[in-house]
Amino acid sequence: MTFNKEKLFRIFISLGLILLFQITINKKSNVALGCTSISLLVRSNKVFGRNLDVDSDMGNIFINPHGINKTAYFSSTCQETPAKWTSKYGSITFNQISKDIPHGGMNEAGLVVEHLFLGETQYEPKDSRPALISHQWVQYMLDNCKDVAEITEVAQTIRISASDYKFPIHFHVMDKSGDRAIIEFLNGEMIIFRKESYIIGVLANSTYKNSLNKSKEYSNLKKQNVLPTDISNSIERFIKASELVESYNENNSSDIISYSFSILDSVKNSTKWQIVYDLENLEIHYRTESVTKIRTLSMVDFSFNESKTISINDDSDLAANWLLFSTEINRTLIHDICDQSEFINSILGNEKEEIANYPY
Repeated sequence: MTFNKEKLFRIFISLGLILLFQITINKKSNVALGCTSISLLVRSNKVFGRNLDVDSDMGNIFINPHGINKTAYFSSTCQETPAKWTSKYGSITFNQISKDIPHGGMNEAGLVVEHLFLGETQYEPKDSRPALISHQWVQYMLDNCKDVAEITEVAQTIRISASDYKFPIHFHVMDKSGDRAIIEFLNGEMIIFRKESYIIGVLANSTYKNSLNKSKEYSNLKKQNVLPTDISNSIERFIKASELVESYNENNSSDIISYSFSILDSVKNSTKWQIVYDLENLEIHYRTESVTKIRTLSMVDFSFNESKTISINDDSDLAANWLLFSTEINRTLIHDICDQSEFINSILGNEKEEIANYPY
């Protein structure tokens, strides 16, 4: 067999570039992309929790009013038809990048929407539907939907852009009735796990199907009461959290909010934020790496008539320190987080000022 030296050289160079890219992604993933979410449904308790495992705990909490006309964000160079809508529901969201581009939150109807990184994500191809970026899908659903059933319908009418702000994520949602779903985009198709296909209320950074399959393979070790220990591994976090979620039952006397935080603690992996939503009582409990005291927000304390914000690390009188939203606050948030987070800075690139001026 004869080999073309030039062809072999090109192959080696290509393999080297692929390996370098993979090392870079893995390096960033270990630091910035490992998150875990849980849902518990026991008696009248309906609780959702999540760890945000990133490289900075900086960020803001936003009060998002109802009755606001909105247009989806896209960079000036992107050729997309942006989604347009009027918010039906007010919401409280947790944001690092900008207003209306949250990690997750809860609306006044008791619907929770959160996202987590998923490297295998491939969004639907471009078509005639209006589009938005992946993070804004969260705000769109909180603004427009009262429950999970509505999300599954509304999600058919819009599209996450595959051409702008290419951040691969999947979604974990829960409503006040206890309905739950996981929504993924794989091979250009939307896949929804709900009702019979929603097996366990845990999601990490592997596909839900693969996580369930690996969990079954681990069943023999579970019988021996052996739990995973490599929390940096998405599958092992999924398995460990699943075991603890399933252990909470009707006879458990532990406070479900405290228990949820203990589950999140057990799968901490460079965790900066921990958030637990009490959907029945419309309360949000949270803590950060900088401020470890658990603070609580009650949805009933807000009228959702004005857009307000506060630092997630504010440890003083929460009721008194909310600020009316302004472009300058948005700009400060974006530049501060980009100074602190190499990962977010690399995502936003030259779009910082465009996002700072959004949505006003």
